[in-house]
Amino acid sequence: MGSDLNLWASSGYALDLGTNAVLVAGNVNNNGGSGLTGAAGSRVSLNGTGTQFALVINSPNTDLEINKAAGTASMGVTGPTVRNVSLANGTMDAGGTATFNVGGNWTQTGGTFSPPAATTVLFNSGAAGRTISQTAGSRFGVIKSSGTGSIRTTSGITVDGALDVLNGAFEFGAGTSTVSGQARVYGGATLIVSSAVVNFSNTLGDSVLIDSTPAPGTFRLTTASPSPMVGLTGTLTSRGTFESQAISNVIR
Repeated sequence: MGSDLNLWASSGYALDLGTNAVLVAGNVNNNGGSGLTGAAGSRVSLNGTGTQFALVINSPNTDLEINKAAGTASMGVTGPTVRNVSLANGTMDAGGTATFNVGGNWTQTGGTFSPPAATTVLFNSGAAGRTISQTAGSRFGVIKSSGTGSIRTTSGITVDGALDVLNGAFEFGAGTSTVSGQARVYGGATLIVSSAVVNFSNTLGDSVLIDSTPAPGTFRLTTASPSPMVGLTGTLTSRGTFESQAISNVIR
């Protein structure tokens, strides 16, 4: 589609993509309806060369792809609800308090994502085996993981704000990562460091806080090869469970 995608619908109605893909070189505009929706396999690809605004993608089954030769894809002050996010080329950004609701994978093979520190990416699926990858120069604001399944990084990632593991398991599985805000493991959830290096650099209180309500949270360093390494600028406070085969893997 060489220009804008304009959605004209009565309040409460949406454009249903079914299982189809739509390539948009302009903006995705909403005019009265509730935005885009679709079935599993549907995809919205933003591929224009200028600034594009896509403010109404509200479909937990639809994939979002950013593949721009130039320019920025702006997701607005609210943020999208999608399944998988793929960033191949171009820049993606959002308003300062936007929330990306992501039910699947976050795959970055190129381009840039560097939002304000208050922008949240919420991984909310109960599925196992989801992944996160990030290229150099990009960063997350806040990451929250609320799904009952598992999610694993396949590269180093940079998080300027907090990491909240609300449910399920979040694993640092590769590369060198930095979390500048507090990493909090809520009761019943698990934070894992396997074949990775993670620097928890929050200095305003605990760098890592393991909670115990309603059940003990768990922070686990596995016996993977290469061995996991954790750097702490602040303190590690455990009201739950801390598991490590070698305390020497934690460096202050």
